[in-house]
Amino acid sequence: LASMTLLFSSSLYAFPLPGSYISNIASGDYVDETGSTLVVNSNPVSLEVQKILALTLVQNQQQQSTIGGLVNFPHVLTNTGNTSDRYALSLTHSVSDEFDLASINVYADRDQNGVPDDNVDLLLPNSSIDLKAGESLSIVAVGTVPSSVLANQKSIFELKATSQTTNTIDARVN
Repeated sequence: LASMTLLFSSSLYAFPLPGSYISNIASGDYVDETGSTLVVNSNPVSLEVQKILALTLVQNQQQQSTIGGLVNFPHVLTNTGNTSDRYALSLTHSVSDEFDLASINVYADRDQNGVPDDNVDLLLPNSSIDLKAGESLSIVAVGTVPSSVLANQKSIFELKATSQTTNTIDARVN
């Protein structure tokens, strides 16, 4: 009777955390004129991993709806930096469009089905979205087409996510 044990190792690779150090030494070997193998090492080099703040907000899109109907615009906000960050959302209607959507709000869409999961408007003052490095949140902008709109008129708005750590870092979709 023989027994065999198999060990499996699963490794997870992650980027080094901000503030950590990466060190490296180059090494080379050669054979000298006497046939001896000699090893030469370089000076050690150390790099400190800096905090990187970055985000993406996708996707630009066009939707059609009926007059007086609801229209949903799903998007995905992703923290593409290497540290946690907090984001605020804002929405601006274009001055060059033909109408503005009424009662437009942005909600979390955690199950990614294009429908709000709750009634917490992420556009409200003091609302924010906390994401760890590499984390994403699906969101959906929902508005109503006013009954005064004529067929084939267009509404254009810009949804913007801004880092609350550094407000010069943002992403936008139309």
